[in-house]
Amino acid sequence: MAAPDLLYLSSADVESLAVSPKDVNEAIDRAFRAKGEGRTWTKPELVIHLPGGRTYYAKAAAMPGYGACKWHAHIPGNAQYGLADFNPLIVLNEGVTGLAVAIMDATWISGVRTASFTVSAARRLARPDASVLGFIACGRQARAHLVALKAEFPVARAICYSRREATAARFAEHARGLGLDAEVAREARLAVEGADIVVSSTPLDTAMTPFLDADWLRPGGFIGAVDLGYSWHKASLARLDKVVTDDLAQNGVDGTVALNFPPERYYGDLGELAAGTKPGRRDARERNALVSAGFGLGDLAAAVLVYNRARAAGIGRVLPR
Repeated sequence: MAAPDLLYLSSADVESLAVSPKDVNEAIDRAFRAKGEGRTWTKPELVIHLPGGRTYYAKAAAMPGYGACKWHAHIPGNAQYGLADFNPLIVLNEGVTGLAVAIMDATWISGVRTASFTVSAARRLARPDASVLGFIACGRQARAHLVALKAEFPVARAICYSRREATAARFAEHARGLGLDAEVAREARLAVEGADIVVSSTPLDTAMTPFLDADWLRPGGFIGAVDLGYSWHKASLARLDKVVTDDLAQNGVDGTVALNFPPERYYGDLGELAAGTKPGRRDARERNALVSAGFGLGDLAAAVLVYNRARAAGIGRVLPR
């Protein structure tokens, strides 16, 4: 057979596809269901730490038909060069020959796939009538979570907290533009205790000292802690009813990634929850959470979705091999 084309997709190419949040949610959920049924192959992320907080990451996974690896660095201080601290790239391989078929900017994917992790957990662990979202930090992840959760729940209101009030105000205005009531919380506690679903996405370089208490969460509430849980007091998270993570092999007792949660206390992971081997919410008053580090299977599922849409639309640049 002829070698498949190698497609390059820039950030603009990926975003021009306008893949809907609902479609990303479904793709991610199917991937975790397949994982829970033993139909995917994954490894914990590879992390290389350098002096000065400079870190390199590789996140890889495979499923029938495709494999992918996301490679990126976190470089504090890139703002001085007019660049983001985080600039990820995905290499996607097809499963017959093993050849790479796409290289794509993964900035958009990294945002939406993380939000879809939260959705996958919330489908099983949040109340289905959840209508108020609380946001701790109001950047890229908050925006991705807002649209992803709005596609799944009857969201009517957002409570927005940021250490910079102007950031929260801009995000609240963005939420109003999507048809929601929105308010700026002057204290983090107000965004937690007033919400049905709380999303914490505080940047780790400013949140190593916990400042959130899970005891503030109302009965029936759910937390999506996509900041590795480090903005929360660990003991308070441990008092919740059910806490899951992306992948127990990566984040559990024998895992390589340490999150701000006692690893022996996890109820399960997203694969078990999606496949139904671990039941979800059983009581209306349960207080539950996802403590997330990110996981290569989500990058793979989103990359396959983007790649197929790009091929169908004729978007991207074919590179010589």
